[in-house]
This record gives sequence, structure tokens and C-alpha cells, in this order.
Amino acid sequence: MPIYEYQCESCERRFTAIRSMKDRTSPLTCESCGSDRTALAFSIPARVGIATVDQLPSACRRGVPGCQGGGCN
Repeated sequence: MPIYEYQCESCERRFTAIRSMKDRTSPLTCESCGSDRTALAFSIPARVGIATVDQLPSACRRGVPGCQGGGCN
């Protein structure tokens, strides 16, 4: 099931909930204040992946000593 992010309109706290897609807009009680005035919030998904050579700092691309696997020390 997907994880959705919600925001309470009373206390403005954001929280997540695992819900089915059909229930994502159904009323939900705020975990913090108990209000039922919550709304589905817009959240930006995280980007997961491996950096390409073009995304590494220029020192790492040149092979400067101390750079191992793109992790400049």
C-alpha cells in the first residue's frame, strides 16, 4: 500500500499514513491534536540513484588524491 503525507489544518503538523489508494482522500484524524481537519498534502518523492561522472565535483573527475569513489575527503 502507498504511503501518503497529510497536513492538519488545526495544528499544521505533517504526518504520513499507509492507506489504500481509494481511501487516500477519506477523513483522517491528526496524530498530534486529534482534529479531523486533515488534508492530503503534496509531497515530493525522493530521488534515489547513483551519481553519474558529470554530477561529481570537478576534483573527483580529475582523480585528485583523497577522492575515492566520488567521496572527496
